Amino acid sequence: MGNSLVEGLLVGATVVTFDGDRSAEGSATLWQVVSEIGITWSGVGAPYLVACR
Repeated sequence: MGNSLVEGLLVGATVVTFDGDRSAEGSATLWQVVSEIGITWSGVGAPYLVACR
């Protein structure tokens, strides 16, 4: 994931990191942040995606 952050900066992208409990308010918390900010690419782990089902 670190390489993706650096690559994003090299091409002029804005990098957004989420520090906190992604499921504090439910599994939709991270997706709400993605929607509100307008993130177009997201790197998340498989266990989180399974938990969102």
